[in-house]
Amino acid sequence: MSLETTRVEIDASQWADLEEALSALARALRFPDYFGGNLDALVDCLRDVVDGDDRIGLPSRALAVDVRGYSRFAARSAGPASRLEATVADVSSEAAADGFTLTWNLDGRAPVTGGGAP
Repeated sequence: MSLETTRVEIDASQWADLEEALSALARALRFPDYFGGNLDALVDCLRDVVDGDDRIGLPSRALAVDVRGYSRFAARSAGPASRLEATVADVSSEAAADGFTLTWNLDGRAPVTGGGAP
């Protein structure tokens, strides 16, 4: 199995709320049209990626999502940012249990990962 990590970059500097964040994540990770635009739907679609039903064509079981400008979003929307961070941390931990490394690099913060840094 390849150890190559697929990297996806997202610019969060203009996000005003959780809805914009989720929409940007859905576009960047090529979620299906039926993505529900809420945290539960984010979990479901990320689980699909972990299970191999991805639309970004992962060559291995490692994905790093680099979110530039995240600190600006977190400063404007602390509550939603906190909920988003908790959600991606939970999914990353689940992914690690399945042998998938899912890492979130949130604008210079310590990476959010459940399986170790890629």
